[in-house]
Amino acid sequence: MSLTHGTEIPAAGESGNQFCPKIERNWTRYDAYVEHKHTGGDDGSSLDPGTAFTKQTDTALVIGWGLVANDIYSQIMTLPTGITFDGLNIITTIDDDAYNLRIDKIDANSFTLFTNDATKDVVVYYG
Repeated sequence: MSLTHGTEIPAAGESGNQFCPKIERNWTRYDAYVEHKHTGGDDGSSLDPGTAFTKQTDTALVIGWGLVANDIYSQIMTLPTGITFDGLNIITTIDDDAYNLRIDKIDANSFTLFTNDATKDVVVYYG
């Protein structure tokens, strides 16, 4: 399903492996618009794909989860080189399904990720 100007939103029942590529396309479009490298009008209707968003990923492995309290686990994540926390979009997936996990900023280059299921690896997408 698409909104005005091609922004895509999840359809009922879509899993992360179906929805995350849509998020990437949205980021690509927004990045092109923000950088004013569009080829059409200011409505963002025709954006230049040459400014494509390049995602980076990291994985919070099962072995790294530490118990905080009452079935809440945490793991400190360090951002990839060249990426800072401020203004960052982070998507977390477990078994290819997107989840909105709690994220607490530590500083410009790291954050704490929280989960209630320490038996699963979490893939973190930065953009």
